[in-house]
Amino acid sequence: MNGGGGGHHDDSRSNPSVLRRARRALARFTGLGSPSYDELDEEVEFTKLSNDDGEDANDDDAESEAEDEMLYRSSSPSSSSSRRLSPEDEASTLSSLFFTYVTPLIQKGSKKALDTQDLWRTAEADRVGNLADGYRAAQDFLRDSNKKYTCFRILVKLHWRRFARAGCIKVVHDGVELCGPLLLQRLLKAIADGAPASESGGIAVVMGTLACTQTLLINQYFHILFRISVHTKVQLISAIYRKALTVSSSGYAKVGTGKVNNLQSNDAAKLWNMPQYLHQLWNAPLKLVAIMAMLSSIIHVVPAFVGLCVTIVMIPMGSFVAKRLARMRRELLKKTDARVKYVTEFVTGIKAMKLYAWEKAYMRKITQLREEELRMVRRIAYLNICNMMLFFASPILVALAGFWTYALMGYTLTASVAFPALSLFNILRFPVLMLPMQIMNLINAKVSFKRVQDFFDQEDRELLPPAAKADAQGDAQNEEAVTIRNGDFAWAKDSALVLKNVNLSVKRGELVMVVGQVGSGKSSLLSAMLGEMVCKNGGCTVAGTCAFTSQEPWIQNASLRDNILASASNKGNYDKAKYEGVLDACALRADLEILPGGDLAEIGEKGINISGGQKHRIALARSVYADADIYLLDDPLSAVDAHVSRHIFEECVKGTLASKTRILVTHQVQFAAEVDRILVFKDGCLEHSGTYEELSQAGVAFSQFQGDQEEDGEEGEGNQAGEAQDPGSKSKGSAQAVNGKAAPPGKPGAQGAMMKKSPSTGALVKAEERSKGRVKKAVYVKYIRSCGPYLILPIIFICCAFTERGLQVGQNFVLADWSNEEDDSWRSVKYYLMFYSLLAASSIGFLGLRSFTMANGSFSASKAMHSGLLTKVGSLPMSFFDSQPSGRLINRFTRDTESLDSTISQSLNSATVCAVSTFFSVFVVCWVTPLVILMIVPVSLLYLRVQLFYIGASRELKRLDSLAMSPIFSNFVETLQGLTVIRAFGLESNFDRKNMVLLTKSNRAYWPLVSSNRWLSIRLEYLGSSITFTTALVSAIYSSHSAGMSGLAITSAMNMTGLMTWMVRQMTELEVNMNSIERITEYDGHESEGEANMHLTRAVPKMWPSKGRVVFDKVFVKYRPDLPHVLKSLSFTVNGGEKIGVCGRTGCGKSTMMMTLYRMVELDKGKITIDDVDIATAALPDLRSKLSLVPQDPVIFSGTVRSNLDPFNETEGDSEIWNALKLSGLKSTIKELPDKKGLDSSIDEGGGNLSVGQKQLLCMARALIRKSKILILDEATSNVDGETDALIQNTIRTAFKDCTVLTIAHRLNTIIDSDKILLLQDGQVAEFDAPQTLLNRPDSMFAQMVEKARENASALKKSKSSGSIAE
Repeated sequence: MNGGGGGHHDDSRSNPSVLRRARRALARFTGLGSPSYDELDEEVEFTKLSNDDGEDANDDDAESEAEDEMLYRSSSPSSSSSRRLSPEDEASTLSSLFFTYVTPLIQKGSKKALDTQDLWRTAEADRVGNLADGYRAAQDFLRDSNKKYTCFRILVKLHWRRFARAGCIKVVHDGVELCGPLLLQRLLKAIADGAPASESGGIAVVMGTLACTQTLLINQYFHILFRISVHTKVQLISAIYRKALTVSSSGYAKVGTGKVNNLQSNDAAKLWNMPQYLHQLWNAPLKLVAIMAMLSSIIHVVPAFVGLCVTIVMIPMGSFVAKRLARMRRELLKKTDARVKYVTEFVTGIKAMKLYAWEKAYMRKITQLREEELRMVRRIAYLNICNMMLFFASPILVALAGFWTYALMGYTLTASVAFPALSLFNILRFPVLMLPMQIMNLINAKVSFKRVQDFFDQEDRELLPPAAKADAQGDAQNEEAVTIRNGDFAWAKDSALVLKNVNLSVKRGELVMVVGQVGSGKSSLLSAMLGEMVCKNGGCTVAGTCAFTSQEPWIQNASLRDNILASASNKGNYDKAKYEGVLDACALRADLEILPGGDLAEIGEKGINISGGQKHRIALARSVYADADIYLLDDPLSAVDAHVSRHIFEECVKGTLASKTRILVTHQVQFAAEVDRILVFKDGCLEHSGTYEELSQAGVAFSQFQGDQEEDGEEGEGNQAGEAQDPGSKSKGSAQAVNGKAAPPGKPGAQGAMMKKSPSTGALVKAEERSKGRVKKAVYVKYIRSCGPYLILPIIFICCAFTERGLQVGQNFVLADWSNEEDDSWRSVKYYLMFYSLLAASSIGFLGLRSFTMANGSFSASKAMHSGLLTKVGSLPMSFFDSQPSGRLINRFTRDTESLDSTISQSLNSATVCAVSTFFSVFVVCWVTPLVILMIVPVSLLYLRVQLFYIGASRELKRLDSLAMSPIFSNFVETLQGLTVIRAFGLESNFDRKNMVLLTKSNRAYWPLVSSNRWLSIRLEYLGSSITFTTALVSAIYSSHSAGMSGLAITSAMNMTGLMTWMVRQMTELEVNMNSIERITEYDGHESEGEANMHLTRAVPKMWPSKGRVVFDKVFVKYRPDLPHVLKSLSFTVNGGEKIGVCGRTGCGKSTMMMTLYRMVELDKGKITIDDVDIATAALPDLRSKLSLVPQDPVIFSGTVRSNLDPFNETEGDSEIWNALKLSGLKSTIKELPDKKGLDSSIDEGGGNLSVGQKQLLCMARALIRKSKILILDEATSNVDGETDALIQNTIRTAFKDCTVLTIAHRLNTIIDSDKILLLQDGQVAEFDAPQTLLNRPDSMFAQMVEKARENASALKKSKSSGSIAE
């Protein structure tokens, strides 16, 4: 063995014999046997990075980063390597022509399931850095030349030379292809005339040679075009990504998140696939003219002209069908978009769905939209049947017209006329179909080009003007870091002003606090400073680099360390001392002791497995590590407790960042006396500016801005609603959970035990499951059974396929018999014409019936399987969703469902028809020329061997390609979500680089797949050509049959060549597409939510609960059997109507306790009763619909105000909704929304047009409308100012006066007037009594917490509002 093609061989191989060389050449050509070297050895070395440094938990991270670095270097224009690892780069001319360099990869794929480390490195020509920069250079060239630089013009400039070269190859190929019927005519004439064997044999040899040449040409043609497609893909995706990084906020809002995502996934895909068949636009008409000219020489001018007329009629018919299909597909896309929108909200908001018991209602809506979509799918399927019948009927109808005219004109039909003409009619089929199809593809591409160009034409974000440099060293301290003069700011040029006439200047090193009520424009001020808003008047200048934390922190799906080191140029070689200091300053040290894997713990999508406080502190740590000049901090203290808040303010804001310029937006005005200046905003205007003392003297009431403060020293434990979930995935409940919030600095969580995959790596999100090997038969059986009852439709389909193909073979037999008929009378001719026409009409009829059967079977399967998937996903427990990225689940409802609707049925149809057609072709060849069996048997064995050899590798390559594409889109979505943060830190180049790495990984999987298809095509077509050559040779020399039968055998052999290749591809395509069925049914084996208690379920009384009495009786809860209990013998009773404040340190089990009420986690022991009904016996929808919840992190859906409050029209009237809005303090806000439609005013995706505080109030309104007897508040007012909080507390006291209210304490003001305080410790009741009783006990833990709150409150130099505990 050698080391990759260039190594040394042993002596026995140094001078191989001619025979051995021939055997090795055959092995590499067909794949039958081991080649003498394996070019893949180097590829494996490329990705198998050594781990010799001895580190443990850091090894995987370093390896991944090293591999990404290597991939990036390989993609960059400046990359150079001492060796070229792509076999294509090293291949000789012959190897390139016959694609033998692919053989080692396919051989490896036939022995094992291929993995990414088995793939080649990208070829020199395919480096994504070169391609992306080439696009940008072409754009710059056109712009500098004052030419219009649309993406279409740029792509044409980049690729026209190679595209033209492919066109030249196609012209030569078509010329060679059309020589086939002419040579067939000569051969059949020679056989009929009894010419010498040398003459007819020579013609057969020439036919075989031309067939081989034709195969080489067409494969080189497609290889060039697919390479253009790959390059176009890279250039479009990178250009869209780069534009997304620079587009203005108004431009982005104008296009919309959904459309931008579709640009990269759908529109760009249409454009990069377009070059593959674009040559048909000119090639098809040219080929039609050439075929008609040849037909004129074979069947004379008039019959050829009649055939041409039929063809001309068929083309507009095809165009009409194609236009109708395009229009219907556009309608289908709208219906699909509507369904996917609801599915996306359903999946991403699944926790809210479960907590509000909205699953079934949403599923009904999705099912309704799915039925509308399927009606359109069925109509498209029926129209596709018409299209298919046109495709298959066109050569039959043209042949009928030509032969009828030929016979009526009195010409004698001979084999040398019939079969060459029939061969030309078959060639005619492809251009007749492709021309209208490509015209429609071009129209669709034009629409996609326009959509993409509209995005490219959006304005880029205007960078803020640079500040003037300080003239002298001594003036540096007085230099203004941020200056706004007469600033009027809006989100778009044509929208209303958000900030009005703002004048301010912030000096270097100054600490400025920005306060104001909800919606006053505080966050908008920071956006204006970042250049994210449109400055309509005045100007804003920022001097220095910025770091930014948003009110809703953007967290990447990466490790905690990678999130903090986002701005680091090299995460593998970061400043460890600085990093450790940042962890301490941001109070993250305790989290590392709680989180499995420490700072290598993986954080889920959108930070789903960590708390709101942890998100804010991680985002703050990212900013601090960036070491910027100016820090824009948007309310980072709202989600942390008082102790952590004080630590962050003193150690981070005033400590580590002491020398920096800091602008802090916050409701935590207890720190007001410690800042340099305070800005007070109201209705978008800067109302006051000055120090705390100045503003206090001016009469500014700071209590109105006081926000929620966790004065009890705790953070909310859950991401949403005090989430408590399986620690093995993404628990959010206790300290044992991934998101167990930080205990006070320096104190590790009480129970830092458990979860996730491995405590050393902190891996959370499971890798997407990838099937390996052949698709299980059970998957096929499941799909076939879904097609209809009793297998009726599948049986009809198979029968129709055999009947239809049998009738077509019968037509050719009639033609052969007719060409041998010596009776030229009209009666004889009429008999043959009528019989031929009858068989043709019957075959077209059975074709339609077969297609109709397949369409209906596919429709039934699509309906049943989508319904099953939706039902299953809706019933899965929350622990499942914690370890599954939402994009992966949505992929089942989009890409896999689309495959289910159309691709699978098409692949199954094509594979079946090809198999049946091949069977009949082999039968005809063997029956007419039995000697060919001697050739067919070994060729068939070779064919099967090559097929099996190829399918294993191709199947895995397609799966790898599918898996490699998903991260590109996931990264794009993640980038769009964090666009403001990325731009604030100046990380555009880092994320562009990441996109390049992902594109490189995708190309490494996709290009070998393209090359393997060419490898297969050449080999199978050569095997087919050998059968054609043998049949022609036997017919010319040894055949005892007539010329007609010889023509029948040769044309059948010629058809078989293409059929065999297409059959293998379709079988592979079918097997890969069946992976979608595997993925759709993948979750069927998962246990549904509440399934363990299903046998206990019984109906609850209609008016239950009537009192709201809650009893916990010796409740034990654990997240997994192998983990310790989180709740331990928890027992207490809450009487109906009582108001209970729940508090306790991090990890005490507060959120777990709340979630057990919803049965989001089932009990291990004990029971919980509500009004004497054991909740384990209540159906989950019945239980959850009777409870109301206001979560810490609100979930808002796109739509209207009404659809967010009452999505299923369950209220008695609008007055009830308006009253709820009034009580929650949102009535005036809703009335003042820009579209002025009241309850029908639009709510943007994720509530984008509402502040975080307003979204929380909207959730409060939901609870008011529901009118439950039990209300749960989980830090429900953490993002609102003090005045609004007071309104909410008053609403709770009045509107919920007869309800049982359980409140997880956010600040002690919130629960101090509760009827009782429930203080938990280590999953048990530590204290449970009236607040005053506990305060009167000196040893009470609650009393100690209140005392600490008083100490924190003393930071304010003046008295706060009357509700303050400090008073």
